Amino acid sequence: GGRKALGQPDGIEIDCHQLDAIVRLQARQEGPERVERLDADSAFGKQLAYFPGCACGVFCPLRVEGTVIGAIAIMGAQPDAMIADEVALLTQLANDLAIGISTHRARAQQRRTQEALHRLTRYDALTDLPNETLLAEHLIDTIEHSGRLGQSFCILQANIDRLSEINLAFGFAYGDQVLREFGNRLQAVVPEVGTVARLRGDEFAILVPDCDAAVMTHVAQDVEKALQTPFRFGEVSLDVSARFGIAVYPDHGRTPHELLRSVDIAVHQASQRSSEIVVYDATRIPDHSSRLKLVGELRSGIRAGELRLYLQPKVEMQTGRVCGAEALVRWMHPVNGLVGPADFIELAENAGLIDSITIWVIDAVLEQIRTLQQQGFALPVSVNLSVRNLHDEDLVRKVCHLLATYGVPAGLLELEVTESAAMDDPVLALAVLQDLRREGILLSIDDFGTGYSSLRYLQKLPVDYIKIDQSFVR
Repeated sequence: GGRKALGQPDGIEIDCHQLDAIVRLQARQEGPERVERLDADSAFGKQLAYFPGCACGVFCPLRVEGTVIGAIAIMGAQPDAMIADEVALLTQLANDLAIGISTHRARAQQRRTQEALHRLTRYDALTDLPNETLLAEHLIDTIEHSGRLGQSFCILQANIDRLSEINLAFGFAYGDQVLREFGNRLQAVVPEVGTVARLRGDEFAILVPDCDAAVMTHVAQDVEKALQTPFRFGEVSLDVSARFGIAVYPDHGRTPHELLRSVDIAVHQASQRSSEIVVYDATRIPDHSSRLKLVGELRSGIRAGELRLYLQPKVEMQTGRVCGAEALVRWMHPVNGLVGPADFIELAENAGLIDSITIWVIDAVLEQIRTLQQQGFALPVSVNLSVRNLHDEDLVRKVCHLLATYGVPAGLLELEVTESAAMDDPVLALAVLQDLRREGILLSIDDFGTGYSSLRYLQKLPVDYIKIDQSFVR
């Protein structure tokens, strides 16, 4: 806007139209251009109307990263008025200016990039809320401030219920909208001094300085009220709820790590107790360290031969004759003595050790059956299969290999699957059981009546026996 004077020989001014003409012409040039007579130059002939009173000129393009972004020009009122020294000076000036502009732009871009990276590392891209890293920085400042003043403060974690179901039913786009709207509703009810952050996935956090558990519980209740209004996205209306855990400084932690761990435990306690809001309670924390230690000891115990096989006889009620047995496994712990399956089977399933235990039991059972055969007793023995065993693609091959190794007829081995295991993945269970049955192995359903299988599904299973659970009988 306005008239820009690049130089005023003999009172001549060059306006913005002239500048535009110069830049467009210089964009075609590789370097500076010296024009002794503008009226005789074909390129400038069409532009003379923009240069009244100008007879000659030197034009130097400002080229930054290969693009002409402007030009420097000296215009003269008389033809052939430009001397070589002036051309060289103007050329050097244009080059220096182009380098300066390029450097300035590079630094500006670097600053913008650094700011963008800084934001990416401290803010959640989806909700634009502070992330866990920035929350931890706020926690450090709040801990220092509260410790100096002898104040307490609270951190709350809110986990959205059934977000995975929303993603599966409607798609991740709706899940993302739920996350954004959830963050907005948190911000709408949190005190002005509080900080709302998204930790990860469906987990959000609220940090409120100078408050106690009672105040933070009221904040959580306000969030609950804010969530009572359905989330509406076009024609879709979703009811969204959450679980809340609360941790208090310094009672539940004195470092960011301790507080975040405590509040995470609290929100999981809320889920386990079917409560909406739970304040961290150390007395309700299971001893995970001892369980982890036990897993390591069990893994070593399997390798060291510490498992023991027990046989529980099956008896015909009418005759009292022993007609078979069920295999039971025990663990002879070197310190704790004999450990029953209730204390380590679930642990083995969660730790991925159940396949090793099951194959060990089948191996020990077949060895025992062979021994009984040699003594004149041909009794079938049953072994329980875990739901995880059904997912072992090599299960049938392993069982057949052991049968061949011990030379035991397949009809003397019976494998039991609980009804709940069969219903966990009915298609898979049916396929595995059919493969086992084709090898001549006896099959039975255990704990029938505790799951949700129908008699129609039961007819499809190639089982020889059904063990009815006492709760079904009652």
